[in-house]
Amino acid sequence: MREPDAGLVAASAVTERCRGGLAACCVVTGAIFSAAAGLLRGPVPDEPAASAVPAAPAALATTPFEFIAVTIGRNDTLDQVFRRLQLQISDLAELRQLPDVRRSLDTLRPGDVIQLTHLDGELRSLTRRIGATALLTITRAGQGFAANVFPLPYRVEQRRLQGAVSSSLYGAVNAAGGTDRLAVALADVFKYDIDFINSVQPGDRFTVAWERRVHDEQTGVDGDILAAEFVNSGRSFRAVRYVMPDGRADYYTPDGRPVRKAFLRFPVDFARISSGFSLARRHPILNRVRAHRGVDFAAPTGTPVKAAGAGRVVSRGAGSGYGNVVVLSHGNGVTTLYGHLSRFARGLAVGDRVAQSEVIGYVGKTGLATGPHLHYEYRVNGVHQNPARVTLPKADPIPERLMADFRTRTTPLLAQLDAPAQLAAAGGQH
Repeated sequence: MREPDAGLVAASAVTERCRGGLAACCVVTGAIFSAAAGLLRGPVPDEPAASAVPAAPAALATTPFEFIAVTIGRNDTLDQVFRRLQLQISDLAELRQLPDVRRSLDTLRPGDVIQLTHLDGELRSLTRRIGATALLTITRAGQGFAANVFPLPYRVEQRRLQGAVSSSLYGAVNAAGGTDRLAVALADVFKYDIDFINSVQPGDRFTVAWERRVHDEQTGVDGDILAAEFVNSGRSFRAVRYVMPDGRADYYTPDGRPVRKAFLRFPVDFARISSGFSLARRHPILNRVRAHRGVDFAAPTGTPVKAAGAGRVVSRGAGSGYGNVVVLSHGNGVTTLYGHLSRFARGLAVGDRVAQSEVIGYVGKTGLATGPHLHYEYRVNGVHQNPARVTLPKADPIPERLMADFRTRTTPLLAQLDAPAQLAAAGGQH
């Protein structure tokens, strides 16, 4: 019996070794595999490659047509991956010119898997998952590349998590089996009432019920928080998600009052208060007692600064000791000031309308500042108020005509916060 061709054996070994990561790729890039049929004959077994395939022979290194599955490491970029694998950088530049593809290529996280095929360093195809619900495939077509995004089947699970804080919310959520993304979402729900940098203490507790979109046992992405409770210094805060008939979704207290306020308490995410509101503070540069009629948030240069509330830009420019400063007017005599900015948001001009949480500038140390921070002021009819303690205007509650529907839809979600054990997976295929 004639011995099999060495190149065929090598290619088959590569196929077997990469089988686990290439199953989806094989479905959507059939044209490439057909073109390489001479190298890729033979069925792919169901068993894991490590247990079914012997070590690749020495000829593997010289196989011209090769599959590679790359697991992204910390701080990896696609440019580094291409150079490490000695792939043509010109191909990567061409991929980035494809419409709506660059962001999907450059947004990499540790643990992401990118599957590539190449012929002597010339890229033939690239495949990667986008979250848990879509697959991006790029194949060489004629003189260029063609990109397609294919939906992947997934199921929606409802999950529940409880935990207690020992040092930080991030650490507590991860210790309980959650993710950084879930921790960020939980903090975002309660950001109007709780300062998660300065006010969270050991012993604070949380319970959260949320959706997770799962593609398989290894791949999933956190969806919306459905209901949550956070107990901060013995005070309980509860929120539940409700979708209005027009499709707008927001979080409300169990009695239908919005968790969201008309103003953010803190216009910089996860920043540390470096100097509070005081009428008798010694200025760190002028070295004399001078009222500090605002709150300083220490954060790295370039950290986004958000509009505390919806309003109109009434001032933008250099403001003596404030450095680069933006002043917003919010109506009813309320204005807010944002000082020491390194730069302004692109296109921001006097007279522009801005939405709550819209980025208006970036943390810096312009003007009289010893280090990068945001100086934030809240004024009512020209009188300075302590932003950390002022009673913020409330957003509109659920309309009375929707209260019956609100209670019907949110009562089961709020009940999950009191459930004694983890919820079983729920939901169907999508």
